[in-house]
Order: sequence, then C-alpha cells, then structure tokens
Amino acid sequence: MRLRVRRTLISGRVEGKIWRKHGVRAEEVRQAFEYQASYAEAGSRSEIYHCYGQTFGGRYLFAVMRDLGEGVFKLITCFGMEEKHQKRYQQLKRYGGVDQ
Repeated sequence: MRLRVRRTLISGRVEGKIWRKHGVRAEEVRQAFEYQASYAEAGSRSEIYHCYGQTFGGRYLFAVMRDLGEGVFKLITCFGMEEKHQKRYQQLKRYGGVDQ
C-alpha cells in the first residue's frame, strides 16, 4: 500500500542506533518517508509496518515503523535495503502499492 507519513518520531536511542549500526541519518529517514512517496506492508502486528522508500540521493531504505495514527509514525529501525527489499520496493512502486 502507499504510505502517507506526515511525521516520523525518532527517539534519540533509535537515532543513535541506526547511525552506529546501519549508517542511516534521521534526515535520510525523513526524506525517504515524509517528503516523497513510500510504500508499506503490514508487519507482524496490525500497527506495525514494513516500509520501503528512497532518499533524494537515491539511497533505498527499509524501515519498521509503528502507526500512531493521523499520519504519525514512530521509527523502530531503519537500514539500507538489501537486494530482496529493493525488488519488493520496485514491485510495490510498479503496481501502485497493490500486491501482485
């Protein structure tokens, strides 16, 4: 599905973790999910989403976020997409977020 993120909440702990472990900056997360089209699939629980997006510089990011309602999401983790995630992102993008 197409994801509409109005605001991404990123705790200081998570911001530090994604930078140390994955080299992802908070601004990249905002670029990929707030400022341009992104896509998501339901995770293990109803309010958890697996999210696919791309930064202005072209970096593909995969994030796990919790839906807090009204377009506000809390970041759980984020990292550069692996090949399997990039393929899934391209499928979602091609079909407008509808599973094929």
